[in-house]
Amino acid sequence: MKLPAYLWRNRYGTYYFRIVIPKLLCSYFAKNKRELRRSLSTDSKKEALRRARIYRVRFDFLFEQLNIMTKKKSNTSIYTGYIGGINFDLGNGRSLKIDKIDHDGDHEKEKETLRAAVTAAIANNPITDEKIADDSILVSQVIDEYCVELAQGGTWTSKTEQENRTTFKLLIGIIGDKPIATIDHAIIRHYKTTLQKLPANINKIKRYKDKSIKEIIAMPDVITLSVSTVNKQLNRTSSLFDWAISHGHMQHNYAKGIAIKEKKRADQQRDQFDKNELSSLFNGYIYKGEFPKRVRPHNYQFWIPLMGLYTGARIEELCKLRICDIRKEDDTWCLDTGVKTEAGLRLIPIHKKLIDFGFLDYIKSLKNKGIERLFPELEKKRDGYSQAA
Repeated sequence: MKLPAYLWRNRYGTYYFRIVIPKLLCSYFAKNKRELRRSLSTDSKKEALRRARIYRVRFDFLFEQLNIMTKKKSNTSIYTGYIGGINFDLGNGRSLKIDKIDHDGDHEKEKETLRAAVTAAIANNPITDEKIADDSILVSQVIDEYCVELAQGGTWTSKTEQENRTTFKLLIGIIGDKPIATIDHAIIRHYKTTLQKLPANINKIKRYKDKSIKEIIAMPDVITLSVSTVNKQLNRTSSLFDWAISHGHMQHNYAKGIAIKEKKRADQQRDQFDKNELSSLFNGYIYKGEFPKRVRPHNYQFWIPLMGLYTGARIEELCKLRICDIRKEDDTWCLDTGVKTEAGLRLIPIHKKLIDFGFLDYIKSLKNKGIERLFPELEKKRDGYSQAA
């Protein structure tokens, strides 16, 4: 369903009220802006519509008052009813206030005095969609500034930016898009405990789509995030808050030092295959040549598990290999993974078992066809060549 013109939704799902300023009134607003936006601090469309209607009434009233003051009228008073003063709610905890004006029956003086008072009030309280003060800037605004800076500065790759934005989208989904300066211990405790109850890939798995965080947590048979993944989310959030502090958006980083202690290092978290599992893997249909119908066999499906077993190389290192990366060094066939170590490039001897299985014959067949990559069927995706493998 299409949103009404006065509603706008950002990439994090937070709704904003928006209104176009009449052209004749633009001079009253900061930087002659043509459009105003106000965060409605909700991702619920129903609630956003309710809050936006309130804003619409407020701004329609303000525009009406400003419009009257821009028109030339006769000596009849046109300010009856609000000569007692204006107290207009601008949002974000700010208001435009004009005290009572004593016109002494002089309508021209009344008109000029009120116009000057409103002009001065707006000059002192500019109505703008930019951040007004550090205690009003939203989490989503800080996230955008942070991500743009690190991406443009070359600190992040596009993949890293996407991973961080996914983390921060979940952060807002859990705590809401609130002023970042209002975040405290209680909010971060809630964020951490909620992360520990969530499953992985909530944006990819069908059963979790279109469900709220509360609904997902309440679902049965949820396999929760690993400790290392929770810590990764917390550390990214902590880095965001460190940046926010250095840019004057908040005073304290409540996400610092709250990562869960692990008994093992992160690189030791993955379970090893036992002998029975390895036996099942290498006695499966791929190595028997018995592919099920509608399953298209690929060379990487045969070679990658064997190469992983006999080289210990990472899957991405194997999937991106080129034919020129397989060469002889001192009469020994090696893989050049291109990974630099303290001793130089990482060369891995090709195990005799791989040669017995026909690995060098496979290389020769690719050379004869003029193919440059070891597994040409693997395309480079966002995460590299190993996604399909």
